[in-house]
Amino acid sequence: MASQRLKSPCLFRAAFLLSLTRLLPALGAAESPDDCINVEEPGYAGGDRQCFSHDDVGMVCGWDGTDQEAYCEVSAAGLKVCARRRGGGRCKEGNRQPATGKSHDREL
Repeated sequence: MASQRLKSPCLFRAAFLLSLTRLLPALGAAESPDDCINVEEPGYAGGDRQCFSHDDVGMVCGWDGTDQEAYCEVSAAGLKVCARRRGGGRCKEGNRQPATGKSHDREL
């Protein structure tokens, strides 16, 4: 009987902790207008909408003259990436490392 009482609270706690592990990432993923987002479109005509190793940091890389204008920034891996601030414009200083899945930034 005592072992039966212990199983229920343990199962309840396990279920509760499991639900928290699914909820917490969603809470931490709140978007901010200051997020520096990768907007590259590999293979876009003329090399626009992407950045390469020879491009200058801060140069316009796509959507020129629009509210979606994007700029070359350097990722945490040291690769140049076409990115913009989620709220528009260039990524803010101190938050200029967009995520990327690129393995290189050479122009092929």
